[in-house]
Amino acid sequence: TVLLGEDHSAGVVAVDCVFNAGTRQENPELPGLSMLVSRAWTKGVEKNVENRGGSLSGFAGRNSVGLSMNVLSDDLSFALDTMQGLLAQPSFPADEIEHEKTNMAADIDARDDDIASVGLKELLQTLYLTHPFGRDVLGTKESVQKITRPDVVEYYQRFVRADIAVLAVFGDFDPVSVTQEIRKKFSGLSKGKPLLKE
Repeated sequence: TVLLGEDHSAGVVAVDCVFNAGTRQENPELPGLSMLVSRAWTKGVEKNVENRGGSLSGFAGRNSVGLSMNVLSDDLSFALDTMQGLLAQPSFPADEIEHEKTNMAADIDARDDDIASVGLKELLQTLYLTHPFGRDVLGTKESVQKITRPDVVEYYQRFVRADIAVLAVFGDFDPVSVTQEIRKKFSGLSKGKPLLKE
């Protein structure tokens, strides 16, 4: 699915790609996997975007995982090329995965030191019991430590598929030319719908 929204009030464009995945689709033994995938996904690439005055990041939640990029409108082709590369051939460097695991452990400590975060975590666990929505998106320090690069790659291969994707482009661009560019650049994205948990 492709969503386009024109807004010529500023010379910028937002490009987001989201997949039906997230905490709900994780292996229950590896909570935090979606978040780790999202954090490691852009490593080695985000500097190229930042050097052009843009931003690039991954995100993960209970129902989704994806990428978000903001660039100057003159750099839209570059942004689509970058997005296509990250979707088709991410590198997931092993050292960056380990680095992000350390960062996530620090974030888990910070979460567990915040009374509101602890309260919300306990509430969701009580409400959802064994349902994946009861798990925190960051996981636990123990679960994150267990995640390996093959786990990250397997998650990516399973869920980064055109059939469960939404690509949204919003901002200062020509919709006709962008539609043609998207068809050309993203036609090779893996297809097939994975078996999704309800």
